[in-house]
Amino acid sequence: MAKKLRKSNLQDGAKEPHDTFFRQLLAQPAMVADFIQNYLPADVVALLDLTKLQPERDTFVDPRLRKHFSDLLYSVPLKSGGKVYLYLLFEHKSKPDKQARLQLLRYMIRIWEQEWRKRGQISPIVPLLFYHGPETWSYSTEFADLVEAPEALKQYTPHFRHLLTDLSSYSDEKIRGEVWLRVGLLALKHIFDQNLGQQLPHILGLIGSLAQQESGLEMLRTVLLYIAQANQAVTEAEFERGVAAAALPEGENLMATLAEKWKEEGRAQGLERGLEKGLQAQRQTLLHLLDWRFHLSETQKAAYRQQIAQVSDLRLLSQLIDHLLAAQTLTEFDGNLLACLSPAQDS
Repeated sequence: MAKKLRKSNLQDGAKEPHDTFFRQLLAQPAMVADFIQNYLPADVVALLDLTKLQPERDTFVDPRLRKHFSDLLYSVPLKSGGKVYLYLLFEHKSKPDKQARLQLLRYMIRIWEQEWRKRGQISPIVPLLFYHGPETWSYSTEFADLVEAPEALKQYTPHFRHLLTDLSSYSDEKIRGEVWLRVGLLALKHIFDQNLGQQLPHILGLIGSLAQQESGLEMLRTVLLYIAQANQAVTEAEFERGVAAAALPEGENLMATLAEKWKEEGRAQGLERGLEKGLQAQRQTLLHLLDWRFHLSETQKAAYRQQIAQVSDLRLLSQLIDHLLAAQTLTEFDGNLLACLSPAQDS
């Protein structure tokens, strides 16, 4: 069996590599302008002055939904005056979400509320749902279709349509744009594919056209890190063939560096997992001994469990067990526990 690389965490995006990569892909105005020109309706593009497109800092995704969504907001001047907001909502769950239209409306209202507070007027918003799950998006893009009501009542329902970029509906040949955008979209499109490794020479081969530019090597590094984190099926040999297809002068050195980095991070993650298991075992032992010595009520158990969970130092947990065995009263132990918690609370 082909050897598999140890999978690394993407910097700042260990839990959501798709989210991190999406933001890297569309964080630059030039990249967003390229996306707009290739994937938005021509009549909308004709209205926009893309040379003055700029990112807006605010994000409107509910923190509870961040594991499913990421969002980017850009403002674009209209050639006729005024401006329009381009709101990109990135959906990276494995299946389509019927409720996404409701989320879009919620975020659009937040944008308008903020603009109204600042300017006393609101600008048009073009909402775009960007989806890259393995299943084709199956829901309507009309918000009103979400409301089940007789036609006579639908006139009182908000009516808007969101744009949809569903990568599962595009063939590789129909994915357009400059090199970085095409490579990024192809990586997102195939990231759940168990045969992604076989397609890497085709995807990464596009980067070869940037061989004389420093950005080519950085692009290769970014895509490799994303794929290594998000797809467990790609083997080391397949990565090497993909890097060879990119034909960048420093490609081989990059592959060796990344392979060593992944191995080191894999060892570090193993140590972290072992430490966490040790902490959990010590905390559980301390709770058992507390209950054995002082016959705790359920309320007391819950309170101590919450306090002890804040101690993340094995040495301190061992000291607490010693203090517990030596303590004559529960109050005496409480003093020692408080002393251990104080540094954590102050930090």
